[in-house]
Amino acid sequence: RRPTAPGAAKLRRKARVLLDENLVEIFAGMPIPVCDRFKSYLTNAIMYDTWFLSLLNIVDYSIIVGVDRESGVLVVGIIDYMRQYDLIKKLERVGKSVTMVAGQAAPTVIQPPHYRQRFRSQMERYFASVPTPYTSEADLFLVPPLG
Repeated sequence: RRPTAPGAAKLRRKARVLLDENLVEIFAGMPIPVCDRFKSYLTNAIMYDTWFLSLLNIVDYSIIVGVDRESGVLVVGIIDYMRQYDLIKKLERVGKSVTMVAGQAAPTVIQPPHYRQRFRSQMERYFASVPTPYTSEADLFLVPPLG
């Protein structure tokens, strides 16, 4: 069912969903600049969320980034088809590993701890901490209050 609220058609025309390759392209391979405080908060959230997902043997998750162009507010979350690293995934990993040619990239199906680390490393490349007029050494590691 299509939205019928006032302005819904305009919103549909303006809203776009892009892939991570588009994000890299839009920022010309450069990370998204965020203030120190947000970067610290984001890093901690990703660390704890991916640790929890890894404990549950979950892999195949992704990041979603939303940007409100008018306010500049950035919204980030972990989404996607979260799948347990079960026997099927283990067999898929073995199969892909066996068929790989020397010098080719690492297999895409990896164990949850390795997936977690790869995901965290990628997030470090996607977001860069930049100083702002509101940042001081005293609040570099503060986390915004929840709720």
